[in-house]
Amino acid sequence: MTYSSNTPVQPILWLGVFGTIMGRVYAIPIGGLPYIDYITPGVLLQSTIFVSVFYGLTIVWERETGILKRLLVAPTSIYATVIGRSVASGVRAVVQALIIFPVAILLGGELLPRP
Repeated sequence: MTYSSNTPVQPILWLGVFGTIMGRVYAIPIGGLPYIDYITPGVLLQSTIFVSVFYGLTIVWERETGILKRLLVAPTSIYATVIGRSVASGVRAVVQALIIFPVAILLGGELLPRP
């Protein structure tokens, strides 16, 4: 696995560095919304999609190296292997999102829409 897909360091840097700096510049017209509120959904999507892509690439790499053939002869169904890999990717993405949400709130972001 790569470093950026395993840790929430990159998304936290996006929020902490770019979110706070660009929020003070006022160069992007976002309709009076704080920039942290504007950037947080994109950062969450970016991090969860990267986790999914890297897990998909891992399966391709395992297929090319022959590890997947050895894995598929195990006494479990192919569907269990695929679902297990998908659930592992989903759990990692959810854990990363659960780390990013409090960081965004600590930086002053409001994640619930105002009435």
